[in-house]
Amino acid sequence: MVATEERERSSVFATARIVLSAYGTETVSRRSERQNFDADRFVRSRDTVYITAPSHLQSITAPLVVGLLEEIRQAAYRWAREQARTHRQAPPVLWALDEVANIAPIGKLPDIVSEAGSQGLQVMACFQDLSQAGKRWNKEADGFLTLFGTKVVFPGIGDPRTLQALSLMAGDWDRPYTVFNTSTGRSMQFGFPLGMGVGSNSGTGYQFSTQREARLTPSEISTIPPGHALLVRVGRCGLVETTHSHSWEPWQRVLAAGPPTVLDHGPHDDLSPGLPVAEVEPVRRQRRSPYMRPQNGE
Repeated sequence: MVATEERERSSVFATARIVLSAYGTETVSRRSERQNFDADRFVRSRDTVYITAPSHLQSITAPLVVGLLEEIRQAAYRWAREQARTHRQAPPVLWALDEVANIAPIGKLPDIVSEAGSQGLQVMACFQDLSQAGKRWNKEADGFLTLFGTKVVFPGIGDPRTLQALSLMAGDWDRPYTVFNTSTGRSMQFGFPLGMGVGSNSGTGYQFSTQREARLTPSEISTIPPGHALLVRVGRCGLVETTHSHSWEPWQRVLAAGPPTVLDHGPHDDLSPGLPVAEVEPVRRQRRSPYMRPQNGE
């Protein structure tokens, strides 16, 4: 019993150490003393929070990203319930999660996707293929193609399981086949005393049939032409043309309608050990976003 409790205690400490490892530098610890983010005010705004992490630090920052997303999710649900009571409706909060299996490995992501749409939160998640999702969410990842109503598939997928699943999602169709038959012949008759008779005949015919086939085979999905993506929805699918980010419409109109600058709330956090500690620049009052919490009586 003592040994079991000791192992459980060690497991808890090990998990806590992993979760809090991002606070292992003085820079991050100092920044964390100033809590300046208000999730409830953020979900009521039209602002955007950008979260990035280099590949070699994703395992360290992932717990912090998951915690921030959870805080935003709870605030979005509260805001949606408040709107329902007052019979109002505001645009939902959007989670645009790229490389979600590495940067934001939310344990209950399948449950969130199934319920979030009706509670003021839209979820867009990007995976390399289903094998990447399977390593993180095990059997629950098999339902992602069902939970996400719209699937956008870009060229380059090589995982056979993913290609086969997408082929099944695209559905089957009855391919029509037409068979054309033609025949010609010649006959000769001999008799006595009538002599010989010669005859000829010809004929044509058509045969119609159908054969059930996959609308898109796995090989066709794996060879999507460059500059295109496959859009798969319930009962239909088709190719769409992709555009270069921020250079073609409609992105130019989106950029023109956005704020002229991105607010800077201090230098980046360097998580590498052994480097000099950078001084944290205080947030200027006139540049503070509407969802940022006041500090020191501001």
